[in-house]
Amino acid sequence: MSPRLRHRPLAEGENAAVFAPGASGYVGGELLRWIAVRPRLHLAAAVSGSHAGEPIGALFPSGVRGFAGPPCREAAPRFGKLRKAAGGASGRFGAGASAVVPQRRPEPPGAVRAGGEHRSGGGPRLHRRPLAEGGNAAVFVLGASGYVGGELLRWIAVHPRLDLAAAVSGSHAGAEIGASFPNLAGAFAGRRFREAAVLPDLLREASDRGAPVAAFSAAPHTESAPRVAALLEAAEAVGLPVPVVDLSADFRHRDPERYREIYGIPHPEPALLDTFRCGIPELEPDAAFLDFGGPAPRIAHPGCFATAVALAAAPLFRAGLVGPEVHAAAVTGSTGSGGTPKATTHHPVRHANLFAYKPLAHRHAPEMEALLGPAGGAPAQVRFVPHSGPFARGIHATVFLQPAAPGAEGEAEDCLAAFYREAPLVRVTRTPRVKDLAGGAAAEVGAAAAEGALAAFGTLDNLGKGAATGGIQWLNRILGLPEANGLDLPGALWL
Repeated sequence: MSPRLRHRPLAEGENAAVFAPGASGYVGGELLRWIAVRPRLHLAAAVSGSHAGEPIGALFPSGVRGFAGPPCREAAPRFGKLRKAAGGASGRFGAGASAVVPQRRPEPPGAVRAGGEHRSGGGPRLHRRPLAEGGNAAVFVLGASGYVGGELLRWIAVHPRLDLAAAVSGSHAGAEIGASFPNLAGAFAGRRFREAAVLPDLLREASDRGAPVAAFSAAPHTESAPRVAALLEAAEAVGLPVPVVDLSADFRHRDPERYREIYGIPHPEPALLDTFRCGIPELEPDAAFLDFGGPAPRIAHPGCFATAVALAAAPLFRAGLVGPEVHAAAVTGSTGSGGTPKATTHHPVRHANLFAYKPLAHRHAPEMEALLGPAGGAPAQVRFVPHSGPFARGIHATVFLQPAAPGAEGEAEDCLAAFYREAPLVRVTRTPRVKDLAGGAAAEVGAAAAEGALAAFGTLDNLGKGAATGGIQWLNRILGLPEANGLDLPGALWL
């Protein structure tokens, strides 16, 4: 080997300091996105002559937290200066380091932050027992072959504390996961969708191993409740407490008559309604939200539209800045309609087009009222018009609110910033953009005010924060993990 070469393998626990000249271009941004989640790499410097001194996040807003503030470094005439800033050959940061990158190694149970409050993530009850250090939870995914199911599998594949126990699908049972989701072919090589009939045996095996078990349901509404009921019955038969996070609409309304009114059919499993609670993690920071009886928590995650609108408006309701009347409009990508082809998702219709659908009659409006009413201490009145947008992923919601008192509108931005200061998966910005969030786990909110008028904005990936990653965020809390654990992969930005 040439004496000039100094390459050596990393020692255990050691990280490499990485320099990225030309970091402000498209390829540079993609490098930074992957460096942010590599477990053995630290960014020493993002070097750019044209953007020196600018925050990385200003150029690439898709990051969750990895590069929230560090500036790009000027291109130095001598590499030695930058090497010194990185702390030498050890790979550890010195005083001039550009960023502290979150590690993608398993995190021990610890404190959970959300919505501006701090709590312990664990508890004495069996279902709140934090994961043992180095241990993982076995996760079942019901309805795994749909768009939301595939998104759940994508995030489970990179989560350091979750292992896929079974991807359950009636329509795709026996087929390889990678055949339905080619992007997951490497992550789940040889793994196949399972039929629901094998769940009792799989749950019995999990019970014998003593490993923590959890379940998601990504099945369509009206179909999810019976599948969840069957899983819970099988788990009870072997004495296994299984936390459930349901991403359908089946458990969002605790009143079966309200469900019938909205969906036009009787609820399939009304006896289970009182065992679920519906909420968004940032809006329910109190640990008591998960302690409502039963062998394990059961959470219903709100719909994607409701999540976007509530994240934007709920802090303003809680602060008493706005009145109960809400007018909202939101544009969604075509994946929000699910994988079954429809006239409005047909490419020639959707491409380069924009149109309203179900105006003032969308089923997420009652969910918005249910989320915003308690936040404001009085019933909310929501008028909602959704729109179909010419893109696949994302939602952008504009929420028009009436200030509760003269001048209250001027406090909106500060209110949002204070409310979400400790929330790792919500960013506050004046101009949220769909592309900044597509493929990621975060949401963005913002506000604009004029005399006597206030508009709030909520933007997220409908498959991510509006469904799959919102559900994983809940499961992280149930398992005593930090809320953003496994969710720090930045969005792709140029989807």
